[in-house]
Amino acid sequence: MILAIYGTGGAGKETYSIVNDIQKKDHRWNEVVFIDDTKPIGMFKEYACYPFDEFQKKYSVKDVEIHVALGELATKEKLIDKVTASGYTICSIIHPDAVVGKNVRIARGAQIKMGAVIGDHTVIGKGSWIQAYATIGSYVLIGDCVQVSAKASIGDSVHLDHHTFIGMHAVVAPQVQICPYAIVAMGAIVNQDLAEECVCMGNPGRVMSKNKEHKVF
Repeated sequence: MILAIYGTGGAGKETYSIVNDIQKKDHRWNEVVFIDDTKPIGMFKEYACYPFDEFQKKYSVKDVEIHVALGELATKEKLIDKVTASGYTICSIIHPDAVVGKNVRIARGAQIKMGAVIGDHTVIGKGSWIQAYATIGSYVLIGDCVQVSAKASIGDSVHLDHHTFIGMHAVVAPQVQICPYAIVAMGAIVNQDLAEECVCMGNPGRVMSKNKEHKVF
């Protein structure tokens, strides 16, 4: 099987690092390539890199799985849908050192980085990323294209709806619901529900603005 990493920016470089760790442990893929629509055919790191149109000419859908590696959540979802519509399989990537509990469901396109801990009976949606050393409780529901940043802590029975972003070292208390397109800033402590598009900062967390453009970066 061939792995194609779609994206060569910061998220692509992070994915490259995880893939190298996986390859050292069990050599899961026979070949690794990159896709980047902003660059001509060439090389990225030590791997070949193609625009998606050129990639499709070279690689059959039956031989490839693709992981979309972009930081901006809405753009990531569009690319996942584009790849799926083209007939390719979207795959998840889980670092060998991540700890995943019992009865965890992980949708296609998710990524779980080094040192992350996922509690039992948690659901992780399409294209969602759990960054390094983040802690996710049990019975947590994470929607599509959510990012939980490094060393964030999510309590039991939390619901992170689609396109929410949880910043580094942030804490979300148990049973809290974070509605779509909300942003929890770095280090914020959230102990009550957040409505759609809210940007929450501070300790205790307070709504400071609205994410009307539905963008994180």
